[in-house]
Amino acid sequence: MVNGLTSSGLSYGRVDYQFPLAGQATLLGGAASYLDYKLQNDFSNLGAHGNASEADLWLSHFFVRSVNGSLIGRLTVNQKNLDDNIDSNQSNKNRRTNNVIVELSGDRLDSHGISNMRLALTSGELKFRNEAANLLDTENTKTAGHFFKSTLSLARLQRLTNSSALYLSITGQLANKNLDSSEQFVLGGFNNIRAYESGAAAGTEGYAATVELRQNFSLPAPGTWQGIAFIDSGRVQLYKNAFASGENSATLSGVGIGLNWSGGQGWNLSSILAKKIGSSPPASIVSNQKRALFWLQLNKQF
Repeated sequence: MVNGLTSSGLSYGRVDYQFPLAGQATLLGGAASYLDYKLQNDFSNLGAHGNASEADLWLSHFFVRSVNGSLIGRLTVNQKNLDDNIDSNQSNKNRRTNNVIVELSGDRLDSHGISNMRLALTSGELKFRNEAANLLDTENTKTAGHFFKSTLSLARLQRLTNSSALYLSITGQLANKNLDSSEQFVLGGFNNIRAYESGAAAGTEGYAATVELRQNFSLPAPGTWQGIAFIDSGRVQLYKNAFASGENSATLSGVGIGLNWSGGQGWNLSSILAKKIGSSPPASIVSNQKRALFWLQLNKQF
């Protein structure tokens, strides 16, 4: 599979492939991706730019595979190379992480809906590749060296009537020490706290939860239509071990409505209008955020 994304100041590409081993229950796969970015608009004067490359090799196995559910185990070896630069203060942060990830995921279908879960345990090591960044890390965040984190996701789609359903989800992350930005839990975006822009807040530990009501209906137009109303809420803790005074956590919440459309030949369109609720998060953590956001996403499945 090949994926790509290009936007203002951002280019991203990913390729992945997997194939069966010893029958259809065991799969061997690999992936490679590359991202190049340059901050623009309000942040253009910083001269911030960088790139990231990532490679994965995994082995997955279906312990259970049936019409009513599945249980999959996966072992992944992952390497990330990251290079961040800020020309305005001549700083450079060049680093590499090597991770081993053990995952267990599954789903279960019953007469009232479907449940999903995913548990991932990551053991990794971060190494800085330039002395200045390593020294700064030693004096402040102390992210270098071995680390461990765990991520758990639970979701339930519950049928209410023949045309309506309730979707519930929660995802959280815990860690044993301060984490590099590439390993942090991130809030904001189309698939997260939708009232905030992508990557609005990130931290070593955190959670995100969603309650969403879905209603199918008919329109005198092709395709199938679905209206949604939702509330999102999440929280991040920037540092497991704070090294300076100041705010160390932020809570983000929002409500919204949306319209989903599914057409023929794999076309899907989603539109969302979301607004912030609750107290504003600290400006030192979340800044320059709009009061409301409109999202529009078009997908084509091949």
